[in-house]
Amino acid sequence: MEAVRHFHRPSYCGRSLICGDAAGCGKSRLMSTLIESKRSMGVAYFYCSRNGAEPERGDTTEILRCIVAQLSRMNRHARQSTILEYRKKKAAAVDQGSAEPQKLTVSECENLIIGFAEIEPVTFMIDALDEVNPRHLDWLLLALKRLAAVPSPNVVKLIVSSRHDNHIMRQLGNQLEIAIGKEDNTDDIGKFIDQEVSRSISLGRILEGDVPEDPRRKMIQVLTEGAQGMFQWVSLQIEMMCDRTQKMTRQDLEACLGRLSPTLEQSYDAIALSTLRWLLCAQQPLRSPELLAVMSVASGRQYSVSEVVDRCFNLAVLDGELHTFRFSHFSIREYLENRHDCSLHEAADTAAHKDAGRWRSGNLMEAHAAAAEICLRVLMENNGPILPETPNSELYQYATKF
Repeated sequence: MEAVRHFHRPSYCGRSLICGDAAGCGKSRLMSTLIESKRSMGVAYFYCSRNGAEPERGDTTEILRCIVAQLSRMNRHARQSTILEYRKKKAAAVDQGSAEPQKLTVSECENLIIGFAEIEPVTFMIDALDEVNPRHLDWLLLALKRLAAVPSPNVVKLIVSSRHDNHIMRQLGNQLEIAIGKEDNTDDIGKFIDQEVSRSISLGRILEGDVPEDPRRKMIQVLTEGAQGMFQWVSLQIEMMCDRTQKMTRQDLEACLGRLSPTLEQSYDAIALSTLRWLLCAQQPLRSPELLAVMSVASGRQYSVSEVVDRCFNLAVLDGELHTFRFSHFSIREYLENRHDCSLHEAADTAAHKDAGRWRSGNLMEAHAAAAEICLRVLMENNGPILPETPNSELYQYATKF
């Protein structure tokens, strides 16, 4: 990959901001590749995430503590400095009558990293700055600016990634080299499309592996034209083409190519629509395997719990104790039941084409009709005894009951 070679050139200064114009354009993929390529050199890293289930992944203090911990494990001198700091805090805790020493603060983490770098070069990478909790982001940006200002470029080597964000760019633009943007990954996107299409065909996931050359070329052409630099968009569209029922025809594939969602957001809207529709008409609390099976049958691709949660924007949440999905507030159900200006079928079409804001509308009758159709399909495809290995067995049990 050309972007990876960039970071190994002699002219590379060791301080870069990997910036992408949109979600899914390959920033995390590039960071992961870089981390693996530099692992033998002793690199610390952190993948940020705005995730309510893991708040520490968006917390500045926790991010820097993790970097310090990794550097301490890799470097004997760094480890000695960290142990010394811990002993100071332990002594202070004893003086104050506390059982546990206080954890490192942001400024203490900064000072330790700078101290490590005075002995030998320090390299660390942070992915997805834009996903840091907004309340903590400025503290992290300030810390990174200070670390990037350490005089010698061979002392602290810092690589971070982010979506294009004006605030982040203003804070770090003068300290870090802007290394890559969407326009730089065209060749990589092309290779990725060819590789993933070939892999899906060879695994028999598209037309059972029997894809003539013309449809294959058309798939690559359509994906290349629509990608707009987004690896994630390509992955989602290929999943849409994969046929787990083994009933897709060449005509079905061509029809699928003609209705690919033009943006990543609209692809995700379809996930959220399916989730809310089923929660609206469910006859019992839907456990996560049941809801994921519903979406698999409806779309022909597999979804993860995190995909569903992320795309519902807190309208639907997963109860961690009961392992069931539910509306986050009764007013959401009430709103969906009382809206009659746009059916869910129209909303789905809207979400796939132009006005994604309207997809939230719908009515209960249409939701029940769509749910009944899925249940009937599952019952017709599985007419034997319910076994653990029965495809979509959780949904099959739901369908037989209701």
